[in-house]
Amino acid sequence: MTMKGSLQADHIAKNNSTLKVIGLPVDLTIVTHGAIEEELKTIDLPDNTTASGGDTNPIEFEFSIPMHHGKEEAACEAWFLEGKGPVLPTYKKPATLVYKSISGTFERNFALEGCYLTKRALPEGDMSDDGEMQTTTWTVKADNILPLL
Repeated sequence: MTMKGSLQADHIAKNNSTLKVIGLPVDLTIVTHGAIEEELKTIDLPDNTTASGGDTNPIEFEFSIPMHHGKEEAACEAWFLEGKGPVLPTYKKPATLVYKSISGTFERNFALEGCYLTKRALPEGDMSDDGEMQTTTWTVKADNILPLL
C-alpha cells in the first residue's frame, strides 16, 4: 500500500526518453525537451462564452540531443533537409515519444503524427566551462499527439 503523497517505485525519470522517428536509421536520445501542450481549438460564441471546436491545434516543442551522437546528428540533419528547398514528400514523419521508467520495465508512449523539423539551434560556447556536454536543440512541429495506452 502506498502512502498519500509518496511516489510509487520505478517512476518515470525526466532523463529517460527517446524519440523513435519512422524513416530515421536511429532512435534519438532526448537529453531535454520542452513542454508539449495539446490544446483544443475553441470558438467564441455571441453570448461571450466559448465552446470546443472539436479538434486540437498542431503541437510544437524543442528537444536536445548530444552533439557527440554522430549518427543521431546526421539523421536529424538529413530529416531537416527534407523540408528545405525542394521539399520532399517524406519530410513529415510519424514518430513515437517514449518515456521509460528507471528500471526500463514500464513505458509511457505517445504517437506523433506528421512530425517535421523546423529549426536547429547550436549551443553557445564558453571557455570557462569545464567540460559540460554540448547538445543540438531542434524544434519539431506535429499535426497531432495521441497517447498509446
